[in-house]
Amino acid sequence: MMKKVILVMVMLSVSMIFAACGGGGGEASTASNAEVSVAAPDEDVVVDYDYDENDIDESEDEDRGFTRGTWNGNVYTSNQLGVSFTKPDGWLIATDEEMAEIMGLGMDMLDAEFTPEMLDLAGLTTIHDMVVSNPETGAMVQILAERLIFPNTRMAVPDYIDTVAEMLLSMDWTVNTDFPNTRLGTYTWYVYGTAAELMPGFNVYGRYFVDIRDGFALTIQIVYSEVSESADEIIAMFN
Repeated sequence: MMKKVILVMVMLSVSMIFAACGGGGGEASTASNAEVSVAAPDEDVVVDYDYDENDIDESEDEDRGFTRGTWNGNVYTSNQLGVSFTKPDGWLIATDEEMAEIMGLGMDMLDAEFTPEMLDLAGLTTIHDMVVSNPETGAMVQILAERLIFPNTRMAVPDYIDTVAEMLLSMDWTVNTDFPNTRLGTYTWYVYGTAAELMPGFNVYGRYFVDIRDGFALTIQIVYSEVSESADEIIAMFN
């Protein structure tokens, strides 16, 4: 039973990524997995963030490329995202070969630094930075960057979240945008959550930390359930 649940959670997390990518290649919240509130699928999504688009730094729109984080033992560090993550014993790190396969790249194209020129050459719009998971419980952390470069167009984070939420609601997922902006590492992130019922009485949850910098929508995704580590426990693994 547990193996089946974990397999489905892994499949669900992949679908979360592609939904967030549109199908393309403060203090931490104290809500536990039992306390996650979700909006009914037929309700409107309301994003009420403390946000003033006049405060946007235009440099956020500049395509500066993306530099993947690095693993040093059990510790992952990303200067671009301003976070580090300490992997508990027993959690597994996706290999570079697996990351290249997720992105549809050959190993010769997988690099620590994705320049705008390289992204154009590869036709790559979404970079999967890292995936780490607990094979015993199905809990998972994934980091990805979606390129958002459009001529004369600026996308605010709440608008991006609104777009993703609408797609998820169309898939009959439930979405919760009632989270405060949260400090994680160097930066403050916008946060939203999802829930999907895998089987009667069993839900899988997603918690997403989103920001837009350097021309990318950066997302830290946490996947968990009633039988895995809670969101708070996983969030505590970040510095």
